[in-house]
Amino acid sequence: MLPLAPPDPPLTDGVVRVRPPVLADVAAIVAACDDPEMARWLPRLPSPYGPRDAETWIAGAATWWAEGSAATFVLEDAMRDGVVGALSFEPSDRGGMEIGWWLAPSARGAGRMTRALRLVATWALGPAGVGSLHALIRPENAPSIAVAERAGFRRTALLRDALDDRGTRRDVYVYELPPAAVASG
Repeated sequence: MLPLAPPDPPLTDGVVRVRPPVLADVAAIVAACDDPEMARWLPRLPSPYGPRDAETWIAGAATWWAEGSAATFVLEDAMRDGVVGALSFEPSDRGGMEIGWWLAPSARGAGRMTRALRLVATWALGPAGVGSLHALIRPENAPSIAVAERAGFRRTALLRDALDDRGTRRDVYVYELPPAAVASG
């Protein structure tokens, strides 16, 4: 396990900012996560999603940061307050860290998640000392595939029936971002 600690100051590129979630984010997280399309792609996301779910996730994120076991961020537009997405990475059975993300319906299509993923990946593979990052993405999830590829991730494998999606086995692509990709990008 890595000794993960939130970056201080929060990561930003002037367009997006990522930081650990706090209880003041509950309403924005609930508004974003109570979306059937999001539940379609995130099998661990409760559906319907309510305030208690957000509070539990935020408390878990604080614990994971304190333990150094996972890094969980919310994504904000740097020009205005309010959470529009989230990213998180944790140790993976495949080695390295597995990263995942979600974006509120109202924030999709503007490149925010690609920017946030680049920020988090650069921090993770640099100052945080993570050896490698990978994402597991269902082949039908074209928006997440596009985000991963724009952020420099490359597809390395197709795993058949590797994802338990609420009792149904699904195929997933493995997208990897080795440290050299961040150094050169």
